[in-house]
Amino acid sequence: MVPGWLFVVFGSSLLAAPPPNDNYANAIALTGSSVRFTGTLAGATIEDYEFQGTWVYGSGTVWWTWTATDASPVTLYVEAASTPTYSHEGVVIWQLPGPFVDFLQARPTSSIAELPIPTAAIDPYLTFVPHAGSNYQIQLVGSSHATFQFILIATNSPVILEQPKSQTVSPDAGVLLTVLASGIRPFGYQWRFNGADVAGETNLMLALTNVTASNAGSYSVVVSNVTGVTTSLLAYVSISESDLPPALAVFGGPGSNGLDLTISAEAARHYRIESSSDLLTWTPERTFIDRPQPITSPLFTSVLFTTNSTSHFQAKINASPKFIRASNYFPQNELCNLYLKQLRFAKDAWFRDGKWDESDRRPTASDLRPYFRQWPPFGCPLGGVYSLNWAMQLPSCSIPGHVLEEPR
Repeated sequence: MVPGWLFVVFGSSLLAAPPPNDNYANAIALTGSSVRFTGTLAGATIEDYEFQGTWVYGSGTVWWTWTATDASPVTLYVEAASTPTYSHEGVVIWQLPGPFVDFLQARPTSSIAELPIPTAAIDPYLTFVPHAGSNYQIQLVGSSHATFQFILIATNSPVILEQPKSQTVSPDAGVLLTVLASGIRPFGYQWRFNGADVAGETNLMLALTNVTASNAGSYSVVVSNVTGVTTSLLAYVSISESDLPPALAVFGGPGSNGLDLTISAEAARHYRIESSSDLLTWTPERTFIDRPQPITSPLFTSVLFTTNSTSHFQAKINASPKFIRASNYFPQNELCNLYLKQLRFAKDAWFRDGKWDESDRRPTASDLRPYFRQWPPFGCPLGGVYSLNWAMQLPSCSIPGHVLEEPR
């Protein structure tokens, strides 16, 4: 050590080196009509000559370049973010007249599309129609150190970004099937049950109430627009009268962030996780973050959804001793719960569709009406009043206990 000097390092590591595509002139080339790529803002800077969008901006930028081979609509989808981001993180698409030598002279005057990434706990996307042969610059801009996973898809047919999800429920429960599509709007929807069209079900949501064995089977949705037709994967609805409790087991021992566990239970079903320090008083274990990963304002829940018969999850170790148990989850009111899930999905769709502005992120009933087959189907069956809340919050019912807990 140099005499008289004091070396101080803040944090666990030195500052990250700039990413290789930190400079606008060093944009990473993407090729093909379906490309997955990853980018990080850790260590990124912004140069004096670089430009930012209207809605998204920050202290660092990274760049990719992509050339359109034809005029097929392009979808850019944010699949995941490693950590919560700041309020103005996002992606901007810029169009250049062609390959350039001097990027100062080729500087575009306006963006093609902008995508704010902080959303209502959803994975956002944008769509634009390119010009064949034109060069497009994809700019990730912000101030966080998050790592983002993207997918770029160029195709004429609608792109289904989120498929309907298989579910296992008890008799008389409610089921909500949803689909998220991208491409040229407007979209047409037609839900199908066991291969046959379901009369009148022509929206992005299909809600089933008081299900019986007659509702069990395969569901799909056909999404269409002026450029093509795409059929979703099959989602299976299973009706189960089983009351067998799930089994928990330790998986690999304690980790740095908590205890890794497995839950062995029926696939595609919701379960409640509770914890106790004395085996007498049990409370919901609210350490699980609602998925998809909330980019802002994490939504914690004590309810897990099992993707298969054995699923992994992690519980925080914040007490000693700590006991954990799992049980079948039943909301206090199935119909109210189903309504709240529909409102949540409609809010997410409204935000994804860019129907908000920076000054007002609180949807109204009229904002959400286009997302439903018929309106208003809502009103708590026990007389409660619904509040839509801000885009980053869950809708709520005024009756105590009528709380939306099921993860996405």
